[in-house]
Amino acid sequence: MARVRRLRDDGIIRQIGPIFDTKSLGYASSLVAMKVAPEERVDECGTLIASFSAVSHCYRRPSYPDWPYSIFSMVHGRSREECESVLDAISKETGLTEYIALYSSREHKKVRIRYDDPAFEEWEARFGTPA
Repeated sequence: MARVRRLRDDGIIRQIGPIFDTKSLGYASSLVAMKVAPEERVDECGTLIASFSAVSHCYRRPSYPDWPYSIFSMVHGRSREECESVLDAISKETGLTEYIALYSSREHKKVRIRYDDPAFEEWEARFGTPA
């Protein structure tokens, strides 16, 4: 860990993102929750959401007039009911009640978004810039 910290401090690496097989860890249900948050509260609410132990990923994403969701989080539970309970607790903690939740039916390869990629620039040109 000391070597990893040195590499991070020297600017050689920014972050390490382990990928876990959630099913083998006992989590039979996973969902992505997309929440609507006021711009001035996105960072605060994202930090609160990320603090939940059932949340493995929490991202800020651009919102658009026809897609107002700016916080995406991945929630894992042993059942759908457990995931729903976590979503309820997150809503109470943050005050964010407008969201959609999509349950995973299968796992796909995880790929980081590359904002410096020409494909992203083409997508932005086609669909517009963030609100």
